[in-house]
Order: sequence, then structure tokens, then C-alpha cells
Amino acid sequence: MNVKEINEKYKEINGYDYNNGIIVDKVEKDEVIVHVDTTEKSMNPWKIVHGGLLFSLADTACGILCFINGHESVTVDSNINFLKPCVKYAKAIATKVKIGKTINLCKVEIYNEKDELIAVASMNYYNMK
Repeated sequence: MNVKEINEKYKEINGYDYNNGIIVDKVEKDEVIVHVDTTEKSMNPWKIVHGGLLFSLADTACGILCFINGHESVTVDSNINFLKPCVKYAKAIATKVKIGKTINLCKVEIYNEKDELIAVASMNYYNMK
């Protein structure tokens, strides 16, 4: 699937990503890039992007990476480290560490509007199909 097809499919089946403004930018077997242009509704009380949205960005990128590698997967566990704030834009770059028959491991780097590294995540997925 290409980027346009992935965005259309996610718009149909995943209202959460669509309603939060998560857009797929790049889809390859080894790397997926997604981004979000934030709004006032994306912010926490301190006027920075809510960590839950950044986590969702990472989770979406990894889920698509698993999917493009032939698996429909769900998150088993994850760890995210927040390093810097974000106020306008966030981009997540997911890469595979291991795509297995049962379990997948992905890593994600998230960048802000200044192209600064703002979070890193490690995420495990279970293959449903």
C-alpha cells in the first residue's frame, strides 16, 4: 500500500488517528513516518502537546510498520521517554528492530517543530494475524 491508500484506509477504520490529526507521510518495509499538526485541543494545561498524543503518534507509526510487514498487531507493552516539549508539530519515525512470527519490536524517535528529538520509545506488538 502507498501513503495515500494507508491514509484513506486509516480514515475509514481508525477514527481515533483521523480525529487526532495523525497523518502518514512515508511507508516502507523498514521505516514509517507519521506526523501531527497540533491544535489547542492537543495541548495539556501547560500549553505543550499532551504526552498521550505523542504516544499515539508513536503507536500509530509502529502499528503501520507491523502491518506493512504483513502483520495485524496489537501493542503488548511499550516504554516512552519524553525529552523536550512540543507545541506545534510532531513527527514520529518508526523503525523495526525485529519483526517475528508472534512478537515484533519497534523503536520510535519523535521530533518537534524545531526538528529536535523530543521523545524515544520502544514498543512490542503481538501479531493477531
